[in-house]
Amino acid sequence: MPPTVEEEFAALEVSHSPGPETPERKGNGAEAAGSQGDKVDDLMKMVLEMKVSMATLLEDSKRKDEIIENLKKTIEEKRDKDKGTGKDDDVGRKKLQAMKSKDVPKPGQYDLSPTEFVEWHELFKATMIGHDPLWEEILKKFQNIPKQNLKADEIKQMLKDMEMTDADVHTANYTLYVQLLAYTKGALLDKVKNNESVLAMESYRFLHSKGHNATTMNVVKVTTATLRPSIAQTNSEVDAKLNAWKANIKYLDALGKPSMENDQRKSVLLSILPWKLQEFMMHIMTQSQCTMISRQSSQITSPGQSSKKQRKPEKTLGLLLGVRMC
Repeated sequence: MPPTVEEEFAALEVSHSPGPETPERKGNGAEAAGSQGDKVDDLMKMVLEMKVSMATLLEDSKRKDEIIENLKKTIEEKRDKDKGTGKDDDVGRKKLQAMKSKDVPKPGQYDLSPTEFVEWHELFKATMIGHDPLWEEILKKFQNIPKQNLKADEIKQMLKDMEMTDADVHTANYTLYVQLLAYTKGALLDKVKNNESVLAMESYRFLHSKGHNATTMNVVKVTTATLRPSIAQTNSEVDAKLNAWKANIKYLDALGKPSMENDQRKSVLLSILPWKLQEFMMHIMTQSQCTMISRQSSQITSPGQSSKKQRKPEKTLGLLLGVRMC
């Protein structure tokens, strides 16, 4: 055990005692002895005060360490208790708890109806997130995939990229499969069953792609693109522009949207053509006699081409516009 302050003080006093008188010290006189004794006393007092201060600081430091350790234990215990409950964040601020699956209204059975997709999908997503918040990231990952008909190996790799184990991949696929069985019907349910659990992510990707593309906003975009298609800058671009326009028409027809009037269809088709070709076709459509159409069509063809090749572009456009070309 280390010596106490009092014991050290006594040892210091003994070490500085004057000792027996010698012949050399007799001549110094009482005044010199008294002065030296005062200095020793002052030094001893300073040492004692320093020792007391150091002991106090040491006790204070120990108490502070104990307080800090107790605070750390309290914080860790509170974090362990509140872990996963959403009661607070890392700095103790309150935050909203995640919605539990049992609190979410059932999404109902979906059959790719365009008018029901938005509401159904929000309820379905909330149901999955209620089971585990990680589902928000998983569903989002498979919503934004342009590729169709994902293979089982591709799905497995995509989930492993999210740091999932083989067991996690199996659990994710099976959980989604069971939920889709419960909340789909008709042809969509048949597809879910045919894909089975190993392709549950592909079933979800398929229904999201179909449902999202049939939403009201997307229908508005496609309708706008159908009524105001982009103009071909050159004759070589006409086929691609026409094919894109016909694809939009087919999409709207599949949704049961009203078809265009014949005159409206002609006007839209004309607007796709390059300006010079637009002027030529409009001129042709105003002619009442087939012989006049034939003469006008020869004006924009190359002199070196045969008569058969000269009329072929105009005949194709004429069929689209409902005009007979001779």
